[in-house]
Amino acid sequence: MANIFLGVGVNFGVSSTGMTGSGIGTFKLQSSDHTKKGKTDDVMDGDGETVQRTVYDPSEEATFEYVISASTTAGAVTATTQPAVGTLVTVTDANDASIAATNWIVTDSTKKRSNTKAALVTLKLERFAGITAVTS
Repeated sequence: MANIFLGVGVNFGVSSTGMTGSGIGTFKLQSSDHTKKGKTDDVMDGDGETVQRTVYDPSEEATFEYVISASTTAGAVTATTQPAVGTLVTVTDANDASIAATNWIVTDSTKKRSNTKAALVTLKLERFAGITAVTS
C-alpha cells in the first residue's frame, strides 16, 4: 500500500536505503541513525574561558536495524547471517545523500531472535575520511 502524505512534504521512511557487504543478506530495513562527530582540543585563557577550539579527525557513526528476509521462509533461514566486525560496507540512499558512502566499517553486529518477532540484525558502523580501503 502506498503512503498518503497530507500537508507539508517530509522525508518519510527508509525504503530508499540499501547496504552491501560480506555477510549482509537480503533484508527489510526498519530504522537507521546517523551521527557526524569529531575530536576536539580547546584552548583556555588564564580565567578558564575557552578562547579557541580545534576540531579534528572527523568521523561518522551509523546504526541500522533490519529484518532478514527472502522470498521463502527457507530462503530467510539461509539468509540469516551477519557481517563480521571489520567488514567494509557500502551504504546507498537516494533520499539521504549524507549517509550514502563507501568504506563504512562494521564495529558491532548483533542478531536478535525471538518467538514473537522476525529475526532482527543491528549493525553499528563507523566511517573515517582517512580510511578508504582494506589493507592486508
